[in-house]
Amino acid sequence: MSSARIVWTDKARRDLRQIVRYLRRYSPQVAEEIGKQVTAATRRLGEFPLSGRAVPELPDSGLPEVIVGNYRVIYEPTENDTVEILSVLHSRRLIPPTRRLRG
Repeated sequence: MSSARIVWTDKARRDLRQIVRYLRRYSPQVAEEIGKQVTAATRRLGEFPLSGRAVPELPDSGLPEVIVGNYRVIYEPTENDTVEILSVLHSRRLIPPTRRLRG
C-alpha cells in the first residue's frame, strides 16, 4: 500500500507558524520541538490516514484529529489518497465551525 499525500491548507500552515512563533518567545527549544512533533505526526498520517479519532465537538463532520502534546491536528482524508491538514490548534481553544476549517 502506498502512502497518502499530505497537503497542508494555508490556514493550517498559518496555525502552526503562529504556534511556533508564540512558543519561541518563551522557549526556542520548545517551539522547535513542537513544530517537529506536529510535522512528524502529519507524516504518519500518510501511512495511517484513518488513525485519528473523530473531533468530539464536530461529530457529524466526519473530520478526524490527532493529538500532539497540547495541540490538535484536524485533518480530512480524501478518496484520492490525500490527507488534507485543515487546522492545528491548542487543545483549550474552541474549534471553528466546519465551514471555516475547510477553507
